[in-house]
Amino acid sequence: MIAVCQPPRFFHIGMDDDHDRASSQFKNAICLLQNGLQKRNLRIAIWRDSRIDPRGLVFNEKHSLIENERPRDIVKMLWGYEGVGDTETISRIASKGFEIWGAPGERPEVIRQWRENHCKNSCDGIVMTKWVPCTPQHELEIISMIQSKSDLYFKDI
Repeated sequence: MIAVCQPPRFFHIGMDDDHDRASSQFKNAICLLQNGLQKRNLRIAIWRDSRIDPRGLVFNEKHSLIENERPRDIVKMLWGYEGVGDTETISRIASKGFEIWGAPGERPEVIRQWRENHCKNSCDGIVMTKWVPCTPQHELEIISMIQSKSDLYFKDI
């Protein structure tokens, strides 16, 4: 994946489906990955939940440990496919100096919500996502989604 972006600057480590580690193990995994990637002059990009349901709260707790102790060069990709998520969490992360990329999914109304509520204030960028295999047979579908949905974000900026 490093070769995809030239010059390479970021490495996406996922971690949104890391259900089985305790908070301390989650933090240790992030520290290990961050140290290895820094040696390669890369910054971590990581999924960051902003939901306030029980699953979201578990991940918020795990991430809070990192946000209080680790350097601020980790890019937080806050996703909210049903809406903009917990605005307090987003504001708190931004106030700590983390770079935030919004990830609204592909629904036009949610993309507009992210743009209007956060991308003009708290977010530094946006990640367009579509959950299909990245294979040649899906290439046109993915490109079409990026082109059509990015207009919703970039219009009037």
